Amino acid sequence: MTSYQKFKSLPIDHSAIGLAQGGSDVAYYCTPKDAHIIGWAGVDGIHYCTIPEFGEMIFAISPMPMAGCHKPRGIDSNRT
Repeated sequence: MTSYQKFKSLPIDHSAIGLAQGGSDVAYYCTPKDAHIIGWAGVDGIHYCTIPEFGEMIFAISPMPMAGCHKPRGIDSNRT
């Protein structure tokens, strides 16, 4: 069982921490093809996913603005 699966099994409201569960896995132009969407921020299409080749690393996908829209969670967006 992955860390994320353990987290999802906890009896808490995940939306309270900004991880709303969507009704479907709607992908945007910048969502990697093999990504597994795990939740939504609820604004501007921002969603979180894992990508198989990166293990359990969580990526934040932000379609707005249109450049540089996917980075591992926690990486400074002003850095290249």
